Amino acid sequence: MMTIDSSLHPNHDNDHRLHAQIHLKSFRQAGTSTPDIVLIGDTVALGFGGGMDGAPIRAAWAEHTGACTVVNLGVQKDTVDDLEWRLREGLLTGLSPRVVILHAGLHDQPNQNNAAYISHRLQDIVKTVRGTCPQSHLILIDTIPSHGHDHRALHLALDNARLTEDLNVHRIDTVQDFINVDGSLKVIGVAKDDRYLDDIGYELIASRLGIQLQAILGRPSGRCHRQSSSPTLRLVSEYPQPVIQERHADASGNAYGLEGGRVVKVDRVYHLITAEMYADIRNNSMRLAHWASSDGIAWQRQSTIATSSGDLTGQDTRAALWGPMPIYDQDDDRWNLFYVSYRACTRPEGLDGRIWRAVSEVPGHAGITGPWHDVGVIMSPGPESQTWEGIQGVDSFFPYRIGNRWIAFYGSSDIRSWFRVGLAESSHLSGPWNRMRDINPVPLCGPRGTENPIVSQLPDGRWLAMFESVFNERGFGYATSADGITWSDASELEVLASNSTLRKVRTPLGLIPEDDGSWTIFYTGFAKSSNEWGQLWKIRVSLEG
Repeated sequence: MMTIDSSLHPNHDNDHRLHAQIHLKSFRQAGTSTPDIVLIGDTVALGFGGGMDGAPIRAAWAEHTGACTVVNLGVQKDTVDDLEWRLREGLLTGLSPRVVILHAGLHDQPNQNNAAYISHRLQDIVKTVRGTCPQSHLILIDTIPSHGHDHRALHLALDNARLTEDLNVHRIDTVQDFINVDGSLKVIGVAKDDRYLDDIGYELIASRLGIQLQAILGRPSGRCHRQSSSPTLRLVSEYPQPVIQERHADASGNAYGLEGGRVVKVDRVYHLITAEMYADIRNNSMRLAHWASSDGIAWQRQSTIATSSGDLTGQDTRAALWGPMPIYDQDDDRWNLFYVSYRACTRPEGLDGRIWRAVSEVPGHAGITGPWHDVGVIMSPGPESQTWEGIQGVDSFFPYRIGNRWIAFYGSSDIRSWFRVGLAESSHLSGPWNRMRDINPVPLCGPRGTENPIVSQLPDGRWLAMFESVFNERGFGYATSADGITWSDASELEVLASNSTLRKVRTPLGLIPEDDGSWTIFYTGFAKSSNEWGQLWKIRVSLEG
């Protein structure tokens, strides 16, 4: 990756035009007119590193561009007018990069009143770049959100401009990554000053750029590229409404609905083991419940497996219960149930998640109906925790068998950043479980977050993991592995209901093979008409490749 000689940069000079002239001169001295990638724009563009301020190249960016020649021509605090001037002065004249990446508008303080002006200027900039470098692709990163500024009006204006009708123009959508449904900023990605990206934000944008760059350049752009998911999940059909919702007869007394867990099919009956947010203290008053259905559409609640204490003092480690995962142990001929217990979830300082194991009292596959008895905690935060694990403790656990040993995904978070996962191993499902320290954390979904993975072995012996992708609220992520240890980059399956009915897609509950060769996936989600109740949805998919 090319960098610019920082010795040519002035030490104390706030004149953006002079900065640009000096920076452009140092770039010309580098002696190339055909870099793979050129970054132009404002502080966000400059923040990728390797630019006029002499800052080092960010590791997340290098992972996606390590095999490319990259020149950063971003200017701190640049406005759209500043950038337009620099382009007229010949910033890109004589250059023929494969890709130009543009971010601007942050320092113009987007709001309802100036959205049209910024949009028009960005459209002019796009036209100028395309005219100056007609063979280059242009990737426009939508203006990064910040507190106090209404970026939605600007993004809508850019939508209406239809810039991507030019097949060489592409956009990176920042709305879904940084803005919640209510218009507020997500808690991760934006720096403390609320105007610039932090390391997580740059890793997120770099990840999205990496996917786009690979499509344009026709080859892996970075030195750390991993193979994309294969086979591919294809949506075949969706049941048009939730199969369990707040109006369900068996949902009375359930204040906030369902979240997480797993669906398994035993003797042609679907069994759902899930967490119910049943009482007024949301996320803290919890039940683990068993539901059953013969067709996956009409469900009946069977039993309550466990109830949390709901204790708010932070003293009880079973104040909240989440993430139940039923796993069948062929050696013992019994079902095991792994689930998470927390101290009070209303107190971030008290989460401290740990994994419990329960065993069905009835042997054989029929034991899925319970009753269950707790055996004890098999993984918890403590001296064995790794540095990437945080205040969340151990927040998920899903074991699967490879040969004569068991492997398990487990998760954690430091609350501020995204959820991540690692692998643990054991010779027995009962443990002891040892963290696989040399390969953790496992970057299934990078900065977009990985939560609650569920692993299935496919008929050809490959493995597929599905999980909630924290940043994408319109679908969920999946990745594949030949050996169950080394995983591909994540792909995303978007569900159509998210465009019209669902406010937020949450957690996939497993991949279930059907007699016709297709697969059923149940998942939890929140409807636009009922923002507070977790519903159960059903789709059918195929596997291709």
